[in-house]
Amino acid sequence: MTKKTCLFPLLLATLLLSGCNSLVGMIVGYRELTQFNEEECTSFLKESQQVLSCSQIISTVDQTNARLNLDTTEAVFHDLYQPVQVLCFDGDSLVSWLVQCYATKPGSLKVDWNHDGRFNTFPPHASVPVPFGHLSLTRHQAIYPTLQPTTRYTVLVIYTNMMRRVSQRAVETVAQCLHGHETEATVILINTDPWWVHLHNYPDDTPFHHIKN
Repeated sequence: MTKKTCLFPLLLATLLLSGCNSLVGMIVGYRELTQFNEEECTSFLKESQQVLSCSQIISTVDQTNARLNLDTTEAVFHDLYQPVQVLCFDGDSLVSWLVQCYATKPGSLKVDWNHDGRFNTFPPHASVPVPFGHLSLTRHQAIYPTLQPTTRYTVLVIYTNMMRRVSQRAVETVAQCLHGHETEATVILINTDPWWVHLHNYPDDTPFHHIKN
């Protein structure tokens, strides 16, 4: 194993654990991505469309970097870097934000996005604090011009095939929540595989210099 390959799991663990209080939240369903595979993204979209109506954006490295820099304060930074996230917007405002490292019960290896009953309502109860303003839908649209919702509510599922099963369960939970509450929402999957592949190939290109106290 090369030094570069050794560095990536260490950096990934640092990124994940710095925003979580549980090692379990990091190790569940993880596999290393060494190259981008568009077919995997296409199959993920098709699987997701079996349970809800959704579209997909494949985020470039530059687009993902732009999103990660929407808020560089330390309190928000680490959660932005979580590989799997669900963001719910009411109009332009972010009203709920959930990340994968809080999708497991303490001491459990089972991923359950609704283990605290967070998705018993819509919008779901956030698992991390919702920052004011910086993560608005408008600011996401500036990065992703094709992000054009047609409903009051918009749900973004940030996902990666690096944690495919965790990502699938996030989509399934969103679908169950929307169907259960008979709520219409524009659901858009945003795949970040190119960014994770880039980080694997260039582990010294660490994001931590962006942090502001």
